[in-house]
Parts: sequence; C-alpha cells; structure tokens
Amino acid sequence: MGYGFHAQARNFAIKLATSFVRRPKLDNRGDTIVEVLLATVILSAVLTTSYNLANRATITNQNAIERYELANILQEQAEFLKVARDQQTETDAWDKILDRGTGVSSDPTSPTSCLGADLSNPTPTVGNPASFHLELVGGNTAMSDSYLGPVGGQEYYVWIDTVENLTGAYSDFVINACWPSLGSAPNSQTGVVLRLENAR
Repeated sequence: MGYGFHAQARNFAIKLATSFVRRPKLDNRGDTIVEVLLATVILSAVLTTSYNLANRATITNQNAIERYELANILQEQAEFLKVARDQQTETDAWDKILDRGTGVSSDPTSPTSCLGADLSNPTPTVGNPASFHLELVGGNTAMSDSYLGPVGGQEYYVWIDTVENLTGAYSDFVINACWPSLGSAPNSQTGVVLRLENAR
C-alpha cells in the first residue's frame, strides 16, 4: 500500500505542476480573402506612387538636360547676331536681318509659338515666314531662311524673329527654341530677347 500511495502522490504533483503551464492554442486558420485583397491594394498603391515619383523625376531631369543644350544653341545664335552687326561693313547679313522686321509684334515678349507643332514631321510648322537662323559661312555670318533643325539628331528647332519696330536706335530679336516634351505634355518652348544697337 505504501508504494501505491507514493505513486498516486507523485502523479498528483505532476498534474498540479503542469496545470499551471498554459499550452499555446494552435490556430490553423489561414488569411481570409479580405486580408489578401487589402494587402494587395496597399502594395499596389505603394508601387504606383513609387513609379509615378520615379517617372516624374526622369522627365524633370531630361527636360533640364534639353534646356541646357538648347540654351547653348540660343547663345550661339545671339553671338552670330552680334557678329553680323559688327561685320555689317563686310557683308550684307545685317541689312537682310533688319529687313526681316515683320517677324513678331512690337512686343518682344510675345514670340511665335510652336506648342502645337508636329515636331516629328520632317518640316514642322514653327516660327513664321519671316523667321530665320544664322550660321557661319566662310568665316562670315550668313542668314538662312526658316528655322535651324533638327539639331544633333534631336528634334530641336531654333529660329529668330525680328521685332517689327526698327525705327529707333536699337533692334530687338527673339531667339526661340522648341523641342518635344516627354509624356503627353505639349512641346516645350523657351527663348531669349536680345537688344542690339542699330548702327544702320
């Protein structure tokens, strides 16, 4: 009887000790369809936002590069205008330039627009019939009708408009640049206004 009592006491002690230890409940329930859909929506929103931000940064960077390249071309055309003015005793380029004084209105801040032009066309409609550009020919500045472009294999177009009112002591020129924008935006356009003394 003594052995049986000790065995029962031992079993009781083991049961009492293990009764205080909580066993984790096994939950075999998987994710519901609602949870899966919610996670998919959140992931899609994050990926879409990241893509839009990256795409916008790419467009901004590309536009900055193109504006920098075209700014150099505009500066070159401005220098050609100055050279033509300084060489007026040697060539007739300056006289031809001043005779183009029907390019834009008397307001040099209102240049002709190219925003609606199809720049993929080999001969896009940019500028106006009085527009021109300048280039060096035989060391002298020469005037060429219409626009300059495409430039460097890119759809860059540059042209100069002479302001109509040339009766004063100076002349205003609007040097324009136009190029296709990335995405669905219209063409981009920029320009500078150059005022030169009219020594005619």
